[in-house]
Amino acid sequence: MTEGYFIRKDDWTTCGGKVLEADCHLMMFDFAAACAGDPVSCGKDNRIYAIVGGISHIESHGRLLAGTLDSFSSCPCNARLIPSVLDTTYCNEEAPTPRAARTAAQPETPSAPGNRPASYTSTPKPSVPTFSEWPGRLCENYWRGYQQRVENIVAPGGQLIADPKARNQAINATYAQLWRDDPRFQWAGLAAFASKQVGCGLLHAAESIDRIHAEYQATEHLKYSARQGLVGLLSPSEWEKRAKIREFEQRQRDYEQANRNNPVPGGTLGASDDSLSYAQRLYRFVYEMLAMGNTTLFLDVYPLHLFYKERGLEALKDCLASRSRIYGQGGHPVVWPIGQETLEFGTEQREILLAFEAIEAGNIAESVAFLATHEQVNILQPSMYDDTGLKWLLRGNHASY
Repeated sequence: MTEGYFIRKDDWTTCGGKVLEADCHLMMFDFAAACAGDPVSCGKDNRIYAIVGGISHIESHGRLLAGTLDSFSSCPCNARLIPSVLDTTYCNEEAPTPRAARTAAQPETPSAPGNRPASYTSTPKPSVPTFSEWPGRLCENYWRGYQQRVENIVAPGGQLIADPKARNQAINATYAQLWRDDPRFQWAGLAAFASKQVGCGLLHAAESIDRIHAEYQATEHLKYSARQGLVGLLSPSEWEKRAKIREFEQRQRDYEQANRNNPVPGGTLGASDDSLSYAQRLYRFVYEMLAMGNTTLFLDVYPLHLFYKERGLEALKDCLASRSRIYGQGGHPVVWPIGQETLEFGTEQREILLAFEAIEAGNIAESVAFLATHEQVNILQPSMYDDTGLKWLLRGNHASY
């Protein structure tokens, strides 16, 4: 058994050429994996040729992946392909015959069936291995590619979009587009509406924080104006007295308007120039929890849909267990803001396969029920509802009504 390496876009050839294009559906460490037929340049004549040959038992969208044991450039140099990543390998049962030997060797004349010995039995053709049997962590590479595509929506460059409201809008649009592209993904369509409601909650919390702050500022301005007004009343200038009275009256109107806008009576309690009020802290807590749950669910569920959509159910079954292994591996860490100690990334939950098996069978309502269970029990429960602070806040809210 011999070991080879996968080829990616921008890998060099032994004649100084370069792999120019590759399969964007399969990412390896931020670079697309190359397949047989992808264009490759020649370092000698600067013309464009193609990759010849592929790994017979590993394909992507019907095309064989390129590997060092099986592929070379069709340029006049017959250049070999030089891998840039040596962490990911694959194996062939037998080493392929070198190209030079294949060219020089004469084909043997096949013996007639009747001349075969009586004890002759044909060698059974080895079955094509499943995803989970492929060496070289290919499943992890698939997951890493899908995860990075999803991260680019909410965390371009590996950093979450700073404004949770803008992040939520990107999530809403992505869910909706997935459902429009494939109506079988009805959970995604419902998730677009639910995520929109989360966005409304984010907007309400943010506006409430701002309005409480506006009332606090109006109160402070009113107090300051009152103090200045008392001093102004002692002024010998009648004009200055009237000016101070007009300023105080304006501050009074500003305060009354800010108080009407503030949804929480007594919301400024505990506020200062350097700290938020008690009510603001509660709103900020809810704001952060909503944003965290919204983002965590998206980073978990959306890659599952992409994988199933592009690779199919059998590949998902074979590779699902490998997903958790990409966390903390390689030079491109998974974006997982909730933290591994709170919720382990990529856990193989039974509801996931049940949901996509139901989609495959056309049982859409059943798939929605399974994904909703996964959403609420497996993701949002540990991410949000198990938090002690949120529990007390929700119970207090229920009691108030």
